[in-house]
Amino acid sequence: MSYVPLQNEFMGSPVRSPAMVRTMGKTSRFQLAASSTLSLTALRKHTQLKLQEWSSHHVVFGHVFATVTGVAHYDEHKHSGFLTWREEVDGIPNWRRLWCEQVGTIIKAWQYPSDKEAKEPVKLLDLTVYTDEDYTLRVDVADQDVSVRKYSLMLTAMPPRKAVRSQQAQGDSEIQMHVFSADSRQECSSWINALHRVVDDLDAWRSVPHESEV
Repeated sequence: MSYVPLQNEFMGSPVRSPAMVRTMGKTSRFQLAASSTLSLTALRKHTQLKLQEWSSHHVVFGHVFATVTGVAHYDEHKHSGFLTWREEVDGIPNWRRLWCEQVGTIIKAWQYPSDKEAKEPVKLLDLTVYTDEDYTLRVDVADQDVSVRKYSLMLTAMPPRKAVRSQQAQGDSEIQMHVFSADSRQECSSWINALHRVVDDLDAWRSVPHESEV
């Protein structure tokens, strides 16, 4: 966003308008002259931004060349509740009912809700581990061949070359699958929706080119 001072050489005397900002008891001599819009595709690379004019007296026009960087924050996505989390113990499925909290890209679990104030989580899952390795994340209702429990959901991380081969991939050791069982159909649906929001955001952020690609 660009601001320019309204100097006498352009307009005679400074123009007073509601857009002017008062600081330290004085009226600013700066007024919005042009603006531009940023998108995720502009981040982490050299980009050309087209200026949109805001004033008939503008003196700034054309394009601005800039290098734009950004950091993603997912903390606004939060969800919590009891889930029965499947673990593999010597190749045998073992289910543990835990209080789970998803904040941003991280899922933490405790034995009881009150434990989170004084104890470390007994389980922790950070979804950025998979996106950093370019895995494809999917959230689905678990099929019966994956879980015989009611209201089960699964979070699957698949390597890119096998992302479209989900049927064959379930038996592949490179595929990482996390399976949960909710207490009700409504709880299962709410967890799936919550995890979908995070996965969608991770996919959007992953579309931003890395520094090595620009």
